[in-house]
Amino acid sequence: MRIKNPFLFATVVGIGAGGLIWLFLKLMELGLILFWETLPAIIDFAFYPLVICGLGGIAVGICQKKFGKNPEVLEEVINKVKATGRYEYKKLYGLFLSALFPLIFGGCVGPEAGLSGVVAGYGSWSAKYFKQISAKTKKAVFVIAIIFGVGVIYLLTTFLGGGMVLHRFGAASPDNMEVFWFIPLVLIGAAAAYFYIA
Repeated sequence: MRIKNPFLFATVVGIGAGGLIWLFLKLMELGLILFWETLPAIIDFAFYPLVICGLGGIAVGICQKKFGKNPEVLEEVINKVKATGRYEYKKLYGLFLSALFPLIFGGCVGPEAGLSGVVAGYGSWSAKYFKQISAKTKKAVFVIAIIFGVGVIYLLTTFLGGGMVLHRFGAASPDNMEVFWFIPLVLIGAAAAYFYIA
């Protein structure tokens, strides 16, 4: 594919990326509502979680067999991109499903683990076309893609719902013991961060 207008291409890539991320989060939200709110309210069955998690485990296993070890944690994705300059994208739908099923059926991963692989795959696909763009326009093209990507996520979330749901906690009321431990724990956390970076 030959890119005639890099700015139009960046717009399309940004819209595609934003739509893909929104779709992933929306399907995750709908799946969680369906399997953990709607169906349990209809089906009064004591072993429901066991059955659903078992079926989900089978779905995850099939994805692992068909598409390989996915989803990979963010660190693994970054290391692959650093080492090879790309991330496998030929089976992007496989990355998508492999990341989505564990989130819906109770796997111990966060959305960022699955999304990082999906986004890296999509980015690797678009990067091979971005190579055709001259160095002078590359920065502007990247900015356009990011603006449209974020804009699409915002618009879709505003009008159709979805997106990342963050739980809101009530106001904290620390007691004397929690206040006492505050400074030592902050210092321990800072020291641990220092040693991790070192």
